[in-house]
Amino acid sequence: MNRAPSYRFVSEWRVDAPLATVWPLVADPETWPDWWRGCQQVVRLAPADQHSPVRRYRFLWRGPLPHQLDIEVTIIDEQPPRRLAGVVAGELVGTAVWSLDEQPPVTVVRFDLAVDGAKPWMRYLSPFARPLFHWNHQRLMEQGRLGLDGQLSTATRAQR
Repeated sequence: MNRAPSYRFVSEWRVDAPLATVWPLVADPETWPDWWRGCQQVVRLAPADQHSPVRRYRFLWRGPLPHQLDIEVTIIDEQPPRRLAGVVAGELVGTAVWSLDEQPPVTVVRFDLAVDGAKPWMRYLSPFARPLFHWNHQRLMEQGRLGLDGQLSTATRAQR
């Protein structure tokens, strides 16, 4: 029997830039540490090539809470420039989906994360720490939104 994941986080960013400018930044996780403060490290473990479209990455995340989160994401569905979906493994287990929609003059970037904690302490603390985990995730995502806005502003100035 399948059960719902313990956590479902949904974040939405309204970015003042066209989809064609936003997509390359969102779709390339290796650039995230350049503009996303909480994304400490991204290592490509498996590149896409002519034999396999699968890409796999290892991420080290750090939000406001004093815990570094170590996860792997395998990209299983990419539909440029609208959708990027992956399977999450490591300290969290579940799915992650980026969806982008151009609504001029902005691009709406939506991130859906449906996960369970993989470590026993995460599962044990879940009933008590749920509000704290949600707060941490929201702060981390806000860092991403601000970083993306800054990166896009820098790119726009460089084009002038």
